[in-house]
Amino acid sequence: DNLAVKINRLTLTFQPLGKFKTRRSHPRHLWNPPPVVVCLENLEYISVTETGHPGTPEEVWSHNDLWAQHRARSQGNGAGRRRGQNVSWGQHRSYVIYKRLAMV
Repeated sequence: DNLAVKINRLTLTFQPLGKFKTRRSHPRHLWNPPPVVVCLENLEYISVTETGHPGTPEEVWSHNDLWAQHRARSQGNGAGRRRGQNVSWGQHRSYVIYKRLAMV
């Protein structure tokens, strides 16, 4: 995944659901606060290396390959196995993808 997305405008609106009560308990003293609107312009959403710098797909994914090699070496001597348990590390593998959201 070396996807780069440029966003012209992103508008976020936050508003609580329901009504807030003031200190008075009379029904007409219910208050609905106004929404908070946040508008972000010229955003860039890109894949980065683990140090936070943009890179080629090979650079962006290199930390996953190094981690897999380290894991294979450390599990090669039978470490991590319990008595009577056969662990196959090739069945499940997690990947980490670093992304950066920045205003340009």
